[in-house]
Amino acid sequence: MTNIPDIHLPLYGFFGALRKNGFSLGIAEYYVFLETLSLGYAIDRQTGQLDKPATLKLCKILWLKPNQSKFVFEQLFEEYYAPLENISLVTRSISKKNTGEHTSQEHSTIAPKAQVTTNEFDNQNISSNTSKDDQTDEEPTEIPQASDDFPLVKFILGDAIGESVKMNDAPTDKVQKFFFSDYYFDLTKRQMQQVCRFLPVKQASRNTEEINISASVEQFAKNGLLAQPIFKSRERITNQVLLLIDYGGSMLAFDTLVDTFMEALQDTFKTRRGEAHRHICPYYFYNVPGEYCYTNKSFTSYQKSQNIIQNLHSKHTSVIIVSDAGAARGGNSDGRFRATLRFVLQLKKATSRIVWLNPMPNHRWKNTTAQRIGRFVKMYGLDTQDNLQKAINILRGK
Repeated sequence: MTNIPDIHLPLYGFFGALRKNGFSLGIAEYYVFLETLSLGYAIDRQTGQLDKPATLKLCKILWLKPNQSKFVFEQLFEEYYAPLENISLVTRSISKKNTGEHTSQEHSTIAPKAQVTTNEFDNQNISSNTSKDDQTDEEPTEIPQASDDFPLVKFILGDAIGESVKMNDAPTDKVQKFFFSDYYFDLTKRQMQQVCRFLPVKQASRNTEEINISASVEQFAKNGLLAQPIFKSRERITNQVLLLIDYGGSMLAFDTLVDTFMEALQDTFKTRRGEAHRHICPYYFYNVPGEYCYTNKSFTSYQKSQNIIQNLHSKHTSVIIVSDAGAARGGNSDGRFRATLRFVLQLKKATSRIVWLNPMPNHRWKNTTAQRIGRFVKMYGLDTQDNLQKAINILRGK
């Protein structure tokens, strides 16, 4: 491909220079550039030549990534765009005959220097065996306008929430805007927070230096004199949550969902001091909680599972296990079931407030290890707000 002149592959030299200067680009991204040109973007309809500002804009959209040098990008573009200043490009359109058959026609304009095709990889390339007579018999025609059968497409940058796409060149009010997000689950963080806010158990601990105005005024109204003011009492959270998270394997698909749930849980346990970490104790395991539970996702720091269970306070600790229990892949493993059951029975000796949150919906548990485990521990799907509410009610003793 490197032997093909840049005149037949528009801006391929620029593309190669970007790669040499550290821009992370693959050949597929150049194919996208060629395809976009073939659809008519960045090409002047009257002259058939590339429009320089539009071409630079297109290259930035396709090839310029965040944290890469815009200055180097534009300098290289200026250097490699010069040979294409007066070159016309071949475009194609699909026209429909009266007979109803679809035919493909190629239209071109006379280029001052050379003629270029924007799709070098099909079988329509200019052949070196073409005779001179065949070349001179071609009559120049203007580049066709977009037809109903194969309209030209322009990509128009939208606002901060996404991209806008318009078909054809005619003005239209129908511009679709899309919101791009990496969160694709039905249960949102806001819904999780609304449910989890009932989980913390708060008690008044001691008086603070802040005066309770309403209580002091009420006391003055009853006694008729200004006695000692009443101070506000500080609330403290008395319960804890042991969060056991299955990480790795099939659970990687739900990593964002689990992280969002843990953030929502931490938000509800935050006080003015921001002491949520004292009440939320997250541990990680792979498939089955074994002899050790890990304090990070890289599995480099750990504690013995037996020590974690022994330190649980039976009245003030709730346990939440988050795992698909084999439901994601439809597995039904006797070994996984027995090992998980042993761990759950040990937990039940320390506390009765245990729930299992499964990111897979209920109908996916059938004939899997999850269905068998669900007979011994309350299991709910982490897919709806109603299921999460039922789980929180169990932890609250309801």
